Amino acid sequence: MLAPSPLAAAHSMDTTWFGVDEEGRVAQFESGEAGAVPRRAASAGGAGSPNFDTFALRAAMVARAIAAAPDDPPDAQSTAKQSFRAPSRALIVLRVSEEEAASYRENNAISGAERSVPSEHWIVLRPNGPRIVAYTKELSVKTLEALAARQDVLALLDEEAMSNWLYEAPSAAQTGVYLYRHGEWDIPGSYKSGGAPLEPLTLKELPEATQKALSQGKFPLRFEDTPKLQLADYFGEDECERWGDVTLRGEPKQPVTPPASRSTKPSTADLLTTFGVLAFAIMFLVVLFVLGRR
Repeated sequence: MLAPSPLAAAHSMDTTWFGVDEEGRVAQFESGEAGAVPRRAASAGGAGSPNFDTFALRAAMVARAIAAAPDDPPDAQSTAKQSFRAPSRALIVLRVSEEEAASYRENNAISGAERSVPSEHWIVLRPNGPRIVAYTKELSVKTLEALAARQDVLALLDEEAMSNWLYEAPSAAQTGVYLYRHGEWDIPGSYKSGGAPLEPLTLKELPEATQKALSQGKFPLRFEDTPKLQLADYFGEDECERWGDVTLRGEPKQPVTPPASRSTKPSTADLLTTFGVLAFAIMFLVVLFVLGRR
């Protein structure tokens, strides 16, 4: 595993966090009120703030769902009538012909919409059928509106629209990620499967920075073979945040007894030793004084 990344203590309540299995498949975990959360896991927020840039992952999840139902993109309204409240990154669904789709496969050509803004900020989430791309740098409101009005743009979702859609609509099967939930009355480290995708989303489909963040919570198992999961099998007690004074397995925590501090009060033996040294010194001085007067 990679080195730990910070996770606020508040993340032990209502947190969405992510992990990957030994095949690089992505899972989303919902901690609920009392579920434990690994400190080094990539968090998408909840009671605290996200600890990595979730845009590419969220865009990939939306793209996977759109690809599963290309005739019913999540942005049902006419793109030409869209208005945007603030600059934003965006996910765009493009209309391409069969000839253009073949060109994309063979020559990695880009559409007119993609050519209209600097190309180094595009990431391709699906090359065709439909073609789905995301722009990783904020676009101005004017640029977003211009892109949305293009004939080759089927749908455009800014970050607010992506978040709203992910919150309201999708299941694990739609978004490509496995889903695990902590039950309201379960022990802290216990999670159960809440759904499996038909076509799992994998790390290799995501940008390098996102891969690195998600790999902080890597499990030596296959999610498709794991309907139940106990964090204590993979993380130490001090590697997870949780509410309450119980272990990941729900057992009472053993109280920590501080080491006994050494008393600063001198013992009787120490006092006798000190008095003996003083008495000898006084007797020696008296002898010297008597001899000096002779």
